[in-house]
Amino acid sequence: MSNPSKTKTALNWLNGKWGNNKKGSTELPPTYFEATKDGKAPNVPYEKEPVSPISEPSKKSQDPQSNNPFKNKPATKPVDANDGEEDFTILGWVDTMFLIDDSASMLMHWEATRAAVRSIVDVCHKYDSDGVDVRFLNNSTESKITPDEVKKLFVEDVKPTGPTPTAKRLGAILREYIAKFEKDFSTKPLNIICFTDGRPFPEEQDDTIKVITETARELNRLDAKAWQVGIQFFQIGTDQGAREFLRNLDDNLAGGAAGRDMVDTAAWEKIKIPGKNGRPDTISRDAVLKVVIGSISKHWDQQNDPL
Repeated sequence: MSNPSKTKTALNWLNGKWGNNKKGSTELPPTYFEATKDGKAPNVPYEKEPVSPISEPSKKSQDPQSNNPFKNKPATKPVDANDGEEDFTILGWVDTMFLIDDSASMLMHWEATRAAVRSIVDVCHKYDSDGVDVRFLNNSTESKITPDEVKKLFVEDVKPTGPTPTAKRLGAILREYIAKFEKDFSTKPLNIICFTDGRPFPEEQDDTIKVITETARELNRLDAKAWQVGIQFFQIGTDQGAREFLRNLDDNLAGGAAGRDMVDTAAWEKIKIPGKNGRPDTISRDAVLKVVIGSISKHWDQQNDPL
């Protein structure tokens, strides 16, 4: 049984009754976040008693620090995976999904992408044991996989072919998630890792921005947490079109989509490991995870020591 006085104190802080509670204040509530163990997103970051995230809709919930489960956590800096597995525990607080560009041009990067997905799924699986979702831009395969199933998926089930329908596929995924979240507000936050090597058609580029913006508006309508959905786009290879596509996303969503900072991008130079002795470049697991974890925890990092 929880301590009633602690519960009252924590709830007083959430309601703005702890100290002066001024905007930007670094004053912390008296107890630390206790992660739930039922696989669902936490509702109250300081006590176990459930509080509906929409019981009293208000603008406060849109504040990146409102009900922020990352606010009292020590800084996570996964510069090197060998520094400590505790760096990756934040991955257990979200559902991770890979969205892989399987267009024809990805053929030359397919093995590097498979290896990267395998190593990242290996980390995610330790904190989300029911598997990691992997979906593709063209292939309709939808798999919730474990590390040992990655090779079969990339070698036998899916072959790179076709165009780059980023907006169409991303839109379907986000609409599916919004419908799920609207039915159950305790649904875990979704984090999408998108690997792509090419630029979509011009209309697809514009539609991608529209899809993200519309999703942000829906999340606002549902009074969702600021970190409910995150998307990271990673460029694979040196195609200038892909670089321009990511830059276009950055330029158009720099101020956030409908007030939500949902998107991060990383150019190839940021995540590649140069090949040696004529071998092709590979993808750095740790560089990708650094961007992913930084994105998930950015609402905390911006108030403390950012990555």
